[in-house]
Amino acid sequence: LVDPAAIDVRFVVSYFRGRYRLAMPMLLSWSLVFSVPGLASAFPSLRERFPNGRRVPCPDGVSGCSEGVEVDCQPTLVCNGVGHATCSGGTFPLNPFGQAFVDQERQWTRALCEADSDGDGLTNGEELGDPCCLWAAGDKPSNYMRAFTPVHPGFKNTDAERLAYSRPQCEDTQPAKKGIVYNKFTAGEEQRSVELRIDNFTITPKRTTYDWFALNFPDESQGIFHAVYIEALVDQKKNLHHYIVRGCNVKFPDNLHGQRLETEVKGCNQEVGAWTPGSDILKLPTWIGKPIGKDAGMVAFAIQVHYDNPELKSGIVDSSGMRIWYTPTLRGESASGLATMMISVNSQMSVPAGVSRWFLTRTCTLEVTDAEGNKSAKMNVLGGSFHAHLLGREMYAEVLKVGSTEWRDLGSERTWHFDDQYDRDLALRDIALETGDIMQTTCVMDSRGLSSPVVIGKETTDEMCWAHLKGYPGGIRARCEGEVWMGELGAKESGLGIAFSHPSYNSTELWDGSNMLTGGTMLRTKGLAVSGGSCADQDAERCLGIVQQMMSKRQGEAGCELDLGIINPAYAGMVITQVCCQSACALICPSSAACNTNVVVEDKFEPSINVSATPSKLGAPWCLPEPFYTTPPQAPWDAGATTGMPTTVTTTTAPVFHAPRSLTLGGACTYKRGMNGLTYDL
Repeated sequence: LVDPAAIDVRFVVSYFRGRYRLAMPMLLSWSLVFSVPGLASAFPSLRERFPNGRRVPCPDGVSGCSEGVEVDCQPTLVCNGVGHATCSGGTFPLNPFGQAFVDQERQWTRALCEADSDGDGLTNGEELGDPCCLWAAGDKPSNYMRAFTPVHPGFKNTDAERLAYSRPQCEDTQPAKKGIVYNKFTAGEEQRSVELRIDNFTITPKRTTYDWFALNFPDESQGIFHAVYIEALVDQKKNLHHYIVRGCNVKFPDNLHGQRLETEVKGCNQEVGAWTPGSDILKLPTWIGKPIGKDAGMVAFAIQVHYDNPELKSGIVDSSGMRIWYTPTLRGESASGLATMMISVNSQMSVPAGVSRWFLTRTCTLEVTDAEGNKSAKMNVLGGSFHAHLLGREMYAEVLKVGSTEWRDLGSERTWHFDDQYDRDLALRDIALETGDIMQTTCVMDSRGLSSPVVIGKETTDEMCWAHLKGYPGGIRARCEGEVWMGELGAKESGLGIAFSHPSYNSTELWDGSNMLTGGTMLRTKGLAVSGGSCADQDAERCLGIVQQMMSKRQGEAGCELDLGIINPAYAGMVITQVCCQSACALICPSSAACNTNVVVEDKFEPSINVSATPSKLGAPWCLPEPFYTTPPQAPWDAGATTGMPTTVTTTTAPVFHAPRSLTLGGACTYKRGMNGLTYDL
């Protein structure tokens, strides 16, 4: 939310205290999110900009160390705030390396690499594993760099450590593969740009509002163009939480360009991108373009802006928007996307107060097809991003490829920051998603310092959990179906492999995942099954849009009694709970009588599901950028009790990780979920 070079520390302390209800010690423990002019903030993404940035050990006598993560090949104690006075970050003045990094505009340059910032006789490159200054951000490290044990470039090494250093041959330090170039034109491409802005909108004096705006794309010189990069233009930085951009197939009237829309309009269904603090709206490599223009069915944009106005001030005028860099020289590929989590509003989901590692997670099975849904396809993964609100601390995404027993990490972030929601570059992981792959995505929250639960909802002081992947080629359909559940992680427990360490069938709260926004139908609450009831959506995809349109009318629960004919004449004479009961009850009218149809019953449903699994422990076969582990890290039974337990259970079916009440392993071993936990029959 903040520009580190243009904010007053005194204001931020006051603003954050009043706005977010968070105790300052909680913020201080996680790399303060603000800075003063000329100084750097300890954002997690900065570690991607210099070699071995995630593996720098804590020097002796430096405070703020964190325990290392084995799967990342980190040392026992790791320094996350490498440029700061302490390893927790957010402390000033910066150490010599941190100041030199800022002086180089926070980029790994040859000048920074060849400098000896801490004056101990070794260059920064020698201390971080890039002695010949051949590495650049995004490159796949050489075997030398991956095996190298870095030392801190901002604190002097001892004479013994300096004398023990042996410089390698430069050819051994050449990156294994050069990184992908993003957001650039290539030689021969005609370069164009256009700036589209909201026309001086006065922000409503409410704590949280969501407003739609119309923006027309003006270039009609040819039928189709390729967007190369879309840059966010953020005006009122203190008041913008995020915004999403959708493409429209019809232009708005000229008098609506830049203006607020009363409702979300039809025909604006193409996903373009989104801005959150630290991210671009659209980030693409040099061989991929985003089609725009009349022949692409995208001649305008609808932008939904989430405004924050915690002090309820009047007269704040915003002119945010975007700058589209595009070309009439069409590229060979277009992009595609996949959301595996978009849990945004559900009054039945909440983060309990005083919990250090509460999680919300989903296991789902992929279906990837061509645009018509007729042929199977593959999506080559380029990058991934996460979104949560103020309690978000860790984010995890992983995939089990069909036919494999090796889980692959998809850009998990063990130190996640609300103000640094950057896109993780995954192109060099060489992962292609296809039908049958199993995804696990998890958000971990820290609610210490709070005295009351935080609901999953649209307010900034509520919470959300999103995970999104982008890839290529374009023109494919990717969807993921599976359940959503919650729980708590131990202090040193891995956030990977949650489907096994905290399986859904052990969770007291469970949803079927049929609705990306709400989590779908509740299957279990307080450990008891919930009967189907009569409250359901007639059409899940259409209902999401209908409910959002009703929400934009700002009628609150009174909107539940409005005639749906104002949205769609086909529903004239009906109210929203008759058509979209499930979504309406989760989003706008939870106290409606129509929402109280589900009945909690004793959990006696016990289907059998065959699975195959190889019990093992979480390990670290190699370092970044391609960590994986063998499934499962913790077996559904007691992984420590190996006596008499088969090392491998094999069946003819692929792994299924949903929420069975009874699970059969190859007919040899059965366990059932009873009312008092798990009962075993071995």
